[in-house]
Amino acid sequence: MIRISAVIITKNEQSTIDKCLKSLVDVVDEVIVFDSFSTDETEAICKSFQSVRFFQHKFDNFSNQKNRGNAEAANDYILSLDADEVLSAELQKAIIGIKESPDFDVYSFSRLNYISDRPIKHGLWYPDRKERLFNRNKAHWKGDGVHETLNYKGALKKNINANILHYSYESIHAFKEKAKIYSDLWAENKFNKKKSVGSLSPSLHCVWTWLRGFILKQAFLDGTTGMLLLNAQARDTYMKYKKLYRLNTNGRIHKS
Repeated sequence: MIRISAVIITKNEQSTIDKCLKSLVDVVDEVIVFDSFSTDETEAICKSFQSVRFFQHKFDNFSNQKNRGNAEAANDYILSLDADEVLSAELQKAIIGIKESPDFDVYSFSRLNYISDRPIKHGLWYPDRKERLFNRNKAHWKGDGVHETLNYKGALKKNINANILHYSYESIHAFKEKAKIYSDLWAENKFNKKKSVGSLSPSLHCVWTWLRGFILKQAFLDGTTGMLLLNAQARDTYMKYKKLYRLNTNGRIHKS
């Protein structure tokens, strides 16, 4: 049997961290929280759990912060969660089973995203598979400041069909607001990597995003919420490529 350390990075997560930690209590052997100096009740909530070891460090990027947490863990197997993620009952059972017989170095789980209390079971957001349980001697986080990915070249991986529940956004409007920030970061990152696009690229990528979500991924099965989300995702795709095109042509991400 193996022992597992959960690692969570936080910054002002008082609305979600309690539910996240409660889903871990009977599954993992310790929880490492690496906090970026929260100013709300995040620290107090975390310290109310006996299994939590709480650290603070200035945030520079997601991959570095997660790797710092991994380094503090007492166990080699790491379960990495975001503060707004919760283990489903099925996933709790699956992880307990893995502890008893760990045959792989890396395990991926499906992630079920929510808009408010509505699960998005179709469209571009599901199954949204993520590698989240791994042997830290075989894998580590890497990233470019926008999104972090798990580097596990040469490691043995298994996909587990059980959900992480991701309470990501309170509304479609909240998704749109965060998408604006990430589209800037995305465009700047691609520009710095010398990626160039043509004037038609924003529209073409937008249309393909919408068609893929509607026809191939059946976003309409999630009703009005699913379609509003798909429209917002297509619009976000358009803006990402539009901002990159502006950087390519005049060095500015926004119109002056």
